Amino acid sequence: MPPHFFRFALGLVSVLALSAAHADAIKDDGVCTDDIYTNCASEERSTVRSTRLKPFRNVTIVAKNIPDAEKKTHDVLVMSAQRLKWKVLENRPSALRLQLNSRRYSAVINVKIKGGNVDVDYVSSVNLNYEKDDKGNENIHPSYHKWVQKLLKVARKSAPRS
Repeated sequence: MPPHFFRFALGLVSVLALSAAHADAIKDDGVCTDDIYTNCASEERSTVRSTRLKPFRNVTIVAKNIPDAEKKTHDVLVMSAQRLKWKVLENRPSALRLQLNSRRYSAVINVKIKGGNVDVDYVSSVNLNYEKDDKGNENIHPSYHKWVQKLLKVARKSAPRS
């Protein structure tokens, strides 16, 4: 057998042993006593990374000097969203509502189009640990920002140049 098979099998055995050990760490009441928080499904919410939710404002997709920039920005965004597996929930000439489902995670955003620029606003999410603290600060899992940044980057690269 090839050597990479043995490395894979050894890794699989390690994962199974860790899972079995973790099962013993959960008490009858469902509280995890394991020190490795990423393995504790019951405590995962309170210990998962989160960052401040930041809006994306006035992001240039298509240069303003291009004729019909708003329509081209809209078309480029729809094409980029579909390419990256975002689902278009609402499609209006100056606004889009998009949803991305990734495994057990989901995010919904509003995209407002003004000329060749866009504003992206958070709408809702599932399993991205969105929360608003008592000071009004909003926090969310860092993956949300990566997904939106990737969408905007692909749209900018796909946009007409002149």
